Amino acid sequence: MMKGLMLHCGANAVDEVAVREAVTPVATASHVPVPHGMVLDLVGNMLTHAGWAVTKREYGLFKGGAQMFGVWAIQNGSGGHPDYALALGIRNSHDKKFPISVGVGSSVFVCDNLCFSGLISLAAKHTKNVIRDLPQKTFDLFGKLEAANLLQDKRIGAYKERAISTTEVHDFLVRSVDEKVIPNSYVPQILKEIRTPTHEEFLMPAVNGNERRSAWTLMNAYTERFKSTNALDLPGRTVRLHGMLDELTFGEVQGLEEVDATVVETTPQLIDAGPGLPPVMVG
Repeated sequence: MMKGLMLHCGANAVDEVAVREAVTPVATASHVPVPHGMVLDLVGNMLTHAGWAVTKREYGLFKGGAQMFGVWAIQNGSGGHPDYALALGIRNSHDKKFPISVGVGSSVFVCDNLCFSGLISLAAKHTKNVIRDLPQKTFDLFGKLEAANLLQDKRIGAYKERAISTTEVHDFLVRSVDEKVIPNSYVPQILKEIRTPTHEEFLMPAVNGNERRSAWTLMNAYTERFKSTNALDLPGRTVRLHGMLDELTFGEVQGLEEVDATVVETTPQLIDAGPGLPPVMVG
């Protein structure tokens, strides 16, 4: 699961201890860096409160520790899906490169391919109120996690059933360059992966001996190529890829409003967000 994801394009694959030991710059009046460990504590606590468990963790540090990207595979009490796990991509930076954000997506078991369907910014900027506002924004995100899980199941199930023609493949490749999912240089490798997938699980059942390809084949051809791209670029590229796959399969981009998730009534209470962070009122 997620083997070697961080060994790409300048990433320094590290354990969680190293992430927590990364030096956080001193805050200024206009920029308040948040320690990487504080972000991990907050996300972990909110996951636990929402009934999710982390089954795998992997981290990369960039730019001498100023930028962090972590990937967590998660599951709830239902036990997950046999083909893939729900995944979170957690980003934080100390150098103003990008805001604290969490991507929600999937990691495919057979090949470790990772694809994010949504990227949510938890703090627009590292400004003076970031510590105050971060816990509530994170809690609000994880309140939607079950809906995101159901949506991902709906998407992938439909991708597997959506057969594609050679003409559609070629059109999709060209448009994916226009949509900045990939640069031109990726096209030959992705086309090769579509024609001869590394894993036969990505093909549809053959008809009269003829192999068939689907939107699921397309998704994994792209994410196979993304294994050798910068991990920090992965959320943006794969969110755009999912949007294109949704349009191919459903005719429009899918959102959380497209699924029904059970809403559980709870008693209002304060929960701990993590060391150095204010508690969150929930319920």
